[in-house]
Amino acid sequence: MIKPIAHYPELADPQLRPRYTGIPTFFRQPFAQDLSAVDIGVIGVPFDGGVTNRTGARHGPRGLRDQSSLIRKVNQATGVAPFELVRVADLGDAWIERPYELEGALAEITGFYDVVHAAGVVPLSAGGDHSVSLPILRAIARGRPLGMVHIDAHCDTGDDYLGSRFHHGAPFRRAVEEGLLDPARVIQIGIRGSLNSADMWQFSRDSGMRVVPMEELDDRGWAWAAEEARRVVGTGPAYLSFDIDSLDPAFAPGTGTPEPGGISVREAQRLLRALAGPDFVGADVVEVSPPFDHAGLTTMAGVSVMFEILCLLAQARAARGRSAG
Repeated sequence: MIKPIAHYPELADPQLRPRYTGIPTFFRQPFAQDLSAVDIGVIGVPFDGGVTNRTGARHGPRGLRDQSSLIRKVNQATGVAPFELVRVADLGDAWIERPYELEGALAEITGFYDVVHAAGVVPLSAGGDHSVSLPILRAIARGRPLGMVHIDAHCDTGDDYLGSRFHHGAPFRRAVEEGLLDPARVIQIGIRGSLNSADMWQFSRDSGMRVVPMEELDDRGWAWAAEEARRVVGTGPAYLSFDIDSLDPAFAPGTGTPEPGGISVREAQRLLRALAGPDFVGADVVEVSPPFDHAGLTTMAGVSVMFEILCLLAQARAARGRSAG
């Protein structure tokens, strides 16, 4: 060791060292390529080839890694200590060799997650634009349609746009069509913003998804929304997808498709904390675009959300481990 620890033995734990030091990894966890000793793998997906508006989400994982150094070990609100419950590691990036070939790029992402899933590792992913959710689901939901809690300003169940069916406004339509999601067990929370056509998100309703517009969330509150989400998702395996544009741009300006009138970071934290219970088998936080950020507001909000989701995944993974034993 080049830098010996002379005075404070507890600093052998990298999480207790000054947070401005060290090579950034997600939550200051070890970087790992050996999956045999990992329960939850935190993965960057630096890809924004599916963006229809402002690019920059390819830089999201690096920005989120850096800010995640600010996260400590215990969730003060819930008492959950995820790094004690399960083994967490940074698995690096699902980077793309051919990022300009959209469908091939998505296939590369699926290949990465195939390896992770085969090792029994639960993925927590940092995008990247929302198109990356589809290839992740192709790996972890194959043969067993998942339920989903989807927190977003947009339903992302559109169709062809300028010649592509695989942009960031369509991943969950494709996922239902491919049998990766059970729409009767999907809830979409916080939907808002103007539309180009009144039926833009009609697929969500026609397929049986529970759509909670921002107005309903505002009227009924985050505690009701969490209860409704648990009801819809039920006890089967489920995915959690959090688009940072679900937050109001006052809290998260650094994103590709901002929509005024969103939720606050505090409301997002409380909603996520109240989601303990479902059998979450994977999750993502997407659409963080550092080039449009100010003073790290969006990346800080993003890693705060990621930590809340990590706690949910850790609880679910630990519960499955106890059941298996």
